[in-house]
Amino acid sequence: MSYFRSNTLMDTVDERSALENFLSWLEEVKGDTDGIILANYDSNSLEIPVLLIALRRHSLTDCFKHIVIGFCNTYAIFLADLKIRNYTLQALYEQFIGRRPEKYRAQEDAIDLHTILTKYFKTNFYEGVQEKLEIPESDFLPGY
Repeated sequence: MSYFRSNTLMDTVDERSALENFLSWLEEVKGDTDGIILANYDSNSLEIPVLLIALRRHSLTDCFKHIVIGFCNTYAIFLADLKIRNYTLQALYEQFIGRRPEKYRAQEDAIDLHTILTKYFKTNFYEGVQEKLEIPESDFLPGY
């Protein structure tokens, strides 16, 4: 698989391995807490069903349920709470944090969403989460 921006080859793994790596990473981030709430920013709400279908396809749903205790579509929160013209993650980042170099970068989007939520709710959800958001590029799910 090649990265579409630089046309460089990327290491990939099969879907099951990617899901297992993701679950291991979530377990590490979870630590001794009650569980993880996965926050996303998706106006179409497609990411969670795609993830759940993939987990079910590989019989990993029970493992996932022991780690993840809920989901939060932050797009819905901002849509209900803010009166702004543009609800893209880019626009929110610029409103709360400042300029943002690129419009879509998956790993950086996750870090940026954490930064926005921390600033918006005036709390640090998890100290050190930015270090734990270092997801190797080889863990991208093929086909999505």
